[in-house]
Amino acid sequence: MQTILRFTVALILWAVLPLKAFPENPPQGLELQLQWEEYDLVSPVGSGAEMIGLHQGVVFAMSAGGKDLELYFREVDQETGRWKKADLSVESAFGEIKPVPTPEGIVFFQKNEQFGGYDRPGLLYWDKDSRLPVWRELEPLPVPLINPVASAAEGRLIVGGKELRAGNKILFYQLPLQAVGKWLELPPLKTSVDLLNLRLFIQSEGENDAVFLFAGKQNDNAGKSAGFYLSPLKPEWKKINMPSYLSGINGGIVLGNVHILLTAGEQAMAYHTITKTWVKVNGFLSPDLSCQLATDQTNLYAWEFDRSGYRLYISHGVSRPSGIRPLDYLVLVVYFLLLLGVGYLFSKGLKNTDDYFRGGKRIPWWAAGLSILVTKLSAITFMSLPAKAYATNWLYFWIPVGNIVLAIIVIKYVLPFFCRLDITSTYEYLEKRFNTTTRVIGSITYMLFELVRMGVLLLLPAIVIAVVTGFDIYLCIILIGVVATVYTMMGGIEAVIWTDVLQAIILIAGAIIALIVVGSKIELENLNTFLQSPLGQEKLKYTDFSIDLTKATFLVIALSWIGKIQDYVSNQTVVQRFISTKDEKSAARSIWAASLLGIPVITLFLVLGTALFLFYEANPGRLDPFMEQPDALLPLFIVNEMPAGVAGLVLAAIFAAAMSSLDSSLNSMSTVIVTDFYKKFGTGISEAKSLRLAKVLTVFLGIFGTGSALFMVGTEISSLYDQLFSVIGLFGGGLTGVFILGIFTRRANTAGTLTGFFASAVILFGVSNYSDLHVFLYALIGMVSCAGIGYLMSFILPSEQHASPAFTIYDLPAKARSSSPEGKNKSGGSY
Repeated sequence: MQTILRFTVALILWAVLPLKAFPENPPQGLELQLQWEEYDLVSPVGSGAEMIGLHQGVVFAMSAGGKDLELYFREVDQETGRWKKADLSVESAFGEIKPVPTPEGIVFFQKNEQFGGYDRPGLLYWDKDSRLPVWRELEPLPVPLINPVASAAEGRLIVGGKELRAGNKILFYQLPLQAVGKWLELPPLKTSVDLLNLRLFIQSEGENDAVFLFAGKQNDNAGKSAGFYLSPLKPEWKKINMPSYLSGINGGIVLGNVHILLTAGEQAMAYHTITKTWVKVNGFLSPDLSCQLATDQTNLYAWEFDRSGYRLYISHGVSRPSGIRPLDYLVLVVYFLLLLGVGYLFSKGLKNTDDYFRGGKRIPWWAAGLSILVTKLSAITFMSLPAKAYATNWLYFWIPVGNIVLAIIVIKYVLPFFCRLDITSTYEYLEKRFNTTTRVIGSITYMLFELVRMGVLLLLPAIVIAVVTGFDIYLCIILIGVVATVYTMMGGIEAVIWTDVLQAIILIAGAIIALIVVGSKIELENLNTFLQSPLGQEKLKYTDFSIDLTKATFLVIALSWIGKIQDYVSNQTVVQRFISTKDEKSAARSIWAASLLGIPVITLFLVLGTALFLFYEANPGRLDPFMEQPDALLPLFIVNEMPAGVAGLVLAAIFAAAMSSLDSSLNSMSTVIVTDFYKKFGTGISEAKSLRLAKVLTVFLGIFGTGSALFMVGTEISSLYDQLFSVIGLFGGGLTGVFILGIFTRRANTAGTLTGFFASAVILFGVSNYSDLHVFLYALIGMVSCAGIGYLMSFILPSEQHASPAFTIYDLPAKARSSSPEGKNKSGGSY
């Protein structure tokens, strides 16, 4: 199958290589251009102070010499600010120290005079909550190191250096920073020559963070620079091909998500860790300056010292003109107006809530299938899958394959319930099978999940679009939120589904156009070399049969197929689409359409990602080394490489993916609230009131989703939302387990089922916080634990009179009857 995959990719790319219909943008070659702003800082204590680093936008300096260590700090963004002395409990007899700036703070090493090396590390960092510097002593190194180097990222510190009598062997140790731990020894690096002026970095190589070591020179006749990296997937040091003109490295810093910037005399070079290519950085500071480097998420800092004090230089990124042109704006405006027009068109035929929630069951099966497809494909998926193939491989190809298996199971066992019972909310079934309490719990769980999900689905694509295009992020969020809310409110589910159809066309067309454009920019020779190289085989790798449940192996993805049944069972957003078709046969066709279309669409995204890798491997100067968002790769290509109008169309595809997820959530939550709460518990109910309430709820929920995304912008609240999203997500698999118990067993009763539901949440909480299992397995674990515990507890706990075992697969009419996985029992006995 590897041969088939390579042939497929080659065939698609060979087909688009000759298409030179799109004009080329002016080439940027292999060079980047930086622009700097100068910032004067007065020395805190005259020439006796040394600037040692920067963390979280705060500059640190320390007194030079002596045993009494005095630290000073100043916030960069406060132009009128003054240096302040840090009130820290650092022991006075600290001795000779070596400061090393890292992304997590400044690491200090104290010299061990007895053994001649440094073995006592400490960490100085800026605490944003207290707005004060914090000093933390760390666990002593196992052995003293000569001239140690350090780097820190994602809560871990890695230190490297030579032992006094270790020859040409460099030792490496790792320490967790978030908890009390011990140093872990990493594989050492053995070289035939002595390496000098070491620089150590932690940077992503696509899927995982790797350790990178660069030497300013080798102690041999050539005296050239050297580079090595250590990947967690293959724990052995590998050599990096260094440019012949890069020698005498004297500084470096991690930039963005996948770049490392190195300075060497008059040269400044950026190394791209995915394509393993080098690009020259122009506009760097004078080579006569002895500068040190630091960075944060958006800026690069360099500083020097002269008689007047310290001079700080700030670069806000790569100088690059925006690719958004007037024609692109026109395309976006026309697209938004078209969506609003669809909403207005379908608002004319609304008579009751059945029209608003199920489209009067007039939806064609193919339209419902396309709507299901784009509902499950968010803007995050549209951007992240090409980025995943670009950075790693094709392992995610197997994710949509599981939908074929799911379609068979859902159509045979689950679909008959929703169609035969003629329900509007999927949680109506829970009341028929168990009781009202179970229905309410299911509805509330779904709504909480969607309320949190809306803000995240709006925020993440808006961040990427804003960073790459220069659009205001607030404007991006408001545009997506307002347009989706208005057409959903006006036209109900029909407007949602038909705009989804339009958005599916735009989404797929946008990906095809992007592939044609990027393919037309790839040289045939580069493609042939790639397909025959070990790197090409690695990038097109689609299997990983290792028995490792902590990463996305084939086993993990295959197991996740089972958990994905929740999309068609307990997810109102998907269920509402196939029950809006005219009959059971049409509903089955819609499920098949969504499942079968998923494979070529995902394949298209993956081919696009591979094509982007080939393009940027040949043109590394067109990447943005300051780019922090890995999913911004496709938008970056759109705005910088695509012609006017075409870029606007593909950007519209990203907006379309975001809106298709949001409009689905709005209409489905409105459906659940009206059906499961207002009509169930309200008084004086009429169709007119219910329809009016549904529209008001849609507007309110749209305002809430848009407002929550706006609230998260630029604040740390996003991490809180991520945690909340994870906690609520713990109940998703359990809710599916409730449906499984109801549909497939007669034994399950209300008390046992609810016990299993809450127990599964506790189990998933433990799994997510105290294990390294991959997140793909969470839905399966929740479903299986709920079903297993719920089934067993139903033998122990008394059955409630409201629980009705009649609503199982064994009691459906003959047309929908299926053989039981537990065995047939027509006598009414328990299973």
